[in-house]
This record gives sequence, C-alpha cells and structure tokens, in this order.
Amino acid sequence: DLHSFPTRRSSDLQLVDAMGYALNLLRDYLQERRYYAIPRQVYAGPARHSPQDNVLLVLDESVRGDYISINNPLLDTTPKLESYLRNYPENFFNYGLMLASGTYSFLPRNVLLTGVAEMPDTRLTSQTNPTLFQIAKGNGYRTIFLNLWGANLPDVVFRKEDIDTVDELYAGFQEFSDDILSADFKAAEYLNERFRREKGLFVFLMPRGIHSPAGDRKSVV
Repeated sequence: DLHSFPTRRSSDLQLVDAMGYALNLLRDYLQERRYYAIPRQVYAGPARHSPQDNVLLVLDESVRGDYISINNPLLDTTPKLESYLRNYPENFFNYGLMLASGTYSFLPRNVLLTGVAEMPDTRLTSQTNPTLFQIAKGNGYRTIFLNLWGANLPDVVFRKEDIDTVDELYAGFQEFSDDILSADFKAAEYLNERFRREKGLFVFLMPRGIHSPAGDRKSVV
C-alpha cells in the first residue's frame, strides 16, 4: 500500500530519533556525572526586601552576533531590538560581537547561571558559585524559570538544589502552546501580562528561539 508508506516511514524515523535522543542523554550523563557531586555554595550576600522592579534574563542559544542587525546594519533580523534601542537608549547596552564560553551548552549555561567571568574555568567555580536563582531569592524576588526546551529537569546544569530555589517552573513549550512555533510568542504574552500586574519577579527564560530547527524559526527579537 503506497499510501501507508509515508506514515510507516515517519513512525520509523520518530522511533530512531527517540532512541538517539535517549542514547545522547545517557552519554551526557556518563560524561558529566562527576559534576553532580560538586556542592553548590549557599548565597550569603546582603539581602533586600520587596523589590519594586522585575528582572528578565533571556538565553537564546546558537545566535551569531553578526547575524543580528543591531551588530550588522546590512541585515534586518532584529527589528524589535532596534526599536527598543531607539526608544529606550538609557536601558540598552550592546556588548557587540563576543565569543561564547564554550561550544557546548553545558559551560555557557553554567557561566550565565553563576556569573563566572574567568575563563577557562579550571577551578569549576561555575559549578560551585551560587546561582542567579539563589541571589534573586535572597534579595526578595519571586523566582520563575521558563524552559521551553523540555521537561528533562533537573540536569547537570540546573541541578536539584538549583531547581529547589525556583518558585515557579515551566518546562516544555506545551506549557504555553500546542504549536511549537508559537510557544515563544505565547510565553512572551504571558510574561508581559505578569510584569504589568506584579513587581519583584526574577525570570529566567529559555525560549525555543532559533536553535533548532533554524529554518522554521521566526524572529521574536
């Protein structure tokens, strides 16, 4: 039956993809399990109470700086960022073209989560430093983590003790939409509404963004 062939083929590919993903997770765990035992320091800095602002940190992976039109005027890829720069220049600082701390998500995520600036991280301070969640919570913020990439948490970057300092966890694009291509926009609408009504929120957002599949992504910046 020629009509059923594409369905069987699609099912076979999905099975192969699922098996490959499971094997990758196992490989990653075996390579990274030594990091799970490293204790995280407790944040003991000065605290403030009832902050009257909101903090939003967005981590969009696999973005080349020269593909962003605020760094390359010949392109028109980030019109909303350009509009923000024109209208609110006092709130905008562009670091320009920079290199990531690593070619694999493990190190850059750890560095961004802990604020480590010394590279290479030979002392593994990105594993031991208090996280932004700890610091925000210690300063009176309600901590929110939107990870639209998936529900495989905790992991080697966001370990259990890190997740324990998150007040609200949203894992997977399905938290906001059944359509993977619209999930980023729905999450943005959700946060915009929260920011209108509430103060004292610290939000770490990992959108689907342009990481994969790149050909299907639409600019949200």
